Amino acid sequence: MIERLAPALLALGLLGGCTTPYPTPVIEAVQGVGPNEFAGLRELMDRTGGVRALWTHGMCTHRETWVEDRANRVSIALGLGPRQQDLKEERRAATRGRDDDGYTLPQRFVVDGKTLDVDYFVWSPIFAASKAVLNFDAPKGSGLGQRPNGEFVYDRAELNNTLKVGLMNDCLADAVVYNGKRQASTKLRGQMRAAVCTALGGRMVGVGCDVSGASDPRPVVLVTESLGSKFLFDAVRDLWQATANRRASRDALSARLANVRMLFMLANQIPLLDLADADVAPATARIAGAGAAPLAAPSSMGTFLDILADAKRPVGRLAPTAVAPPPITDPLTVVAFTDPGDLLSYRLLASRLSRNPDAVRLFNVIASNGPIYFGLVQRPDTAHCGYAYNRYVVGLLVRGHHPGKPLPRVPVTGIGGCF
Repeated sequence: MIERLAPALLALGLLGGCTTPYPTPVIEAVQGVGPNEFAGLRELMDRTGGVRALWTHGMCTHRETWVEDRANRVSIALGLGPRQQDLKEERRAATRGRDDDGYTLPQRFVVDGKTLDVDYFVWSPIFAASKAVLNFDAPKGSGLGQRPNGEFVYDRAELNNTLKVGLMNDCLADAVVYNGKRQASTKLRGQMRAAVCTALGGRMVGVGCDVSGASDPRPVVLVTESLGSKFLFDAVRDLWQATANRRASRDALSARLANVRMLFMLANQIPLLDLADADVAPATARIAGAGAAPLAAPSSMGTFLDILADAKRPVGRLAPTAVAPPPITDPLTVVAFTDPGDLLSYRLLASRLSRNPDAVRLFNVIASNGPIYFGLVQRPDTAHCGYAYNRYVVGLLVRGHHPGKPLPRVPVTGIGGCF
């Protein structure tokens, strides 16, 4: 199994067969308008007096310990020290009565009188029963790569078994369930919409988000891990479409979406998942910027960026189709982290995503989450699930990037793993 192979791989690395291509991340030049720098959570707190954030995990089973881990890392990066806590019933009381009370766990961080409120969205329990039907394919047991009700009795190489039971049957299965027609998919989509609506200060009314009573002036930051980005983009699209024939509701939602300042993506499968979307008819296909490849099919992220671009234009100044729309104020900043060895993540190109060239300021951050052994292999679980264990990734997320200054990094523990 991967954990049992790790000591052997480490020993080989010490013998000189181990290299880390990007121990210090490479931050590509910004795609879009504006300066070649981006703020982190702490800087946004200082600028505005506080921040509201929504953070969702990605594929593979996650439990409430994920919240404890991420909150602890943020706390350390903010200079508050380790966050020792457990998520007991009294903590859940803070979310009772909210639309997302069953799956969102809030955490508050206070620095110099400024608050960062993070809603951590834990959706794994929604898919647990659907994925459990694959447990027959695992050996019986309680260890890694085993299931208590497993029925597989044949020999598999340990690494292959771990990848089959973990990567395929637990992790990739999440994407299959989401794109299918099971009730679990419908439930997750509804809970994701509720989490987004709550982050915007609204309440769900049917399938729409009523933000008429929203008054929180703080900027909103979105943080997604892996598959969570797809869930987020689809939820924003659904909430936007629910206001299609209600101008007042559309204007109100626009005002709240305009408050979304940043999106941090810790791995993504957007180009791959977009392959499942229907082709666009030639007459309605979106046109890419000059010199860019044509957009043959819609992108879930592109739709999300277009919605936020429309929301950030002045309310009530929708131009006729023959007239150029008003400029976008304060375009969304997207910071996408990718390990080149991560089989489940993609570098992003703004020209292939949005019809609005000024809709986004996109930074690709190329970082190594683990070593490559003899130029042949990198642990796939560390590559994909090691972003939060990368001291630069956490440092950039909390402290931002400013050319001419050393890249921020924070102490981290562990090496990260999916299974």
